[in-house]
Amino acid sequence: MITPYVEGDGGKLVPLLPDEGPCRRSDDRPCRLWVDHYRARKTGPEFPLAVLRCGRHGRGAFTVYPPGYVPYGRHRIAPVAADGSGVHGEAGDQVEAFAATVFAAAIDAAKGRAWSRQGAGRWWSGQTRWLARLICWMGVAASLEAQVRVRLAAILQVAQLVLLEQARSIAAGPGYRSRGRAVVAVLAGLRHDASLADRLVAAGSEVGLWAPALRWHADTAQLRAVGLPSRPPRSAPSG
Repeated sequence: MITPYVEGDGGKLVPLLPDEGPCRRSDDRPCRLWVDHYRARKTGPEFPLAVLRCGRHGRGAFTVYPPGYVPYGRHRIAPVAADGSGVHGEAGDQVEAFAATVFAAAIDAAKGRAWSRQGAGRWWSGQTRWLARLICWMGVAASLEAQVRVRLAAILQVAQLVLLEQARSIAAGPGYRSRGRAVVAVLAGLRHDASLADRLVAAGSEVGLWAPALRWHADTAQLRAVGLPSRPPRSAPSG
């Protein structure tokens, strides 16, 4: 479950407490949630995450994550702050804004920066593993079915032609640089607004990187699944 974190007493980041949790979906009784404790993590957000309990449904504790992360995720996926506000790169460079996220693997690859094969630092095996995920996530893997690519274009709100052209470039030369450049091309076309993190979460769900996530919307006091656009009536031309 995802909810914004804001600064509380003493500068501690605390979640905007939802009115309901996932357990509400089991019946129509309203939840009664409270923060059971905070737990530190070795990876992920650099602050303790709140663990909530529901006294109404008697369900086990569940952790709430800030925007820019997915439940059980170890790394930031979007350039947004804990409260959901945007984080921009130098001089407004929206690709470089992703440098502190999992997309660093693609940004470095596009520049010909291979991660270390030995010694300290980021590992080549990790970079190649992330590139394999990122090209599927961004809809540029050459092996993706046309329907999936159309669906990802709608979710990410990027032109289908961009995804198709980048998939063709990977097919023509499937090295790590071309995979990185293809992902970066999609990042450059993403619209940076309040829906950015949700679109990335939804796209990851579409290709099976994680299960669909729930997000608490404090402005409307609603807990909603990170939604997907309705499916397009027609498929894109196959490449």
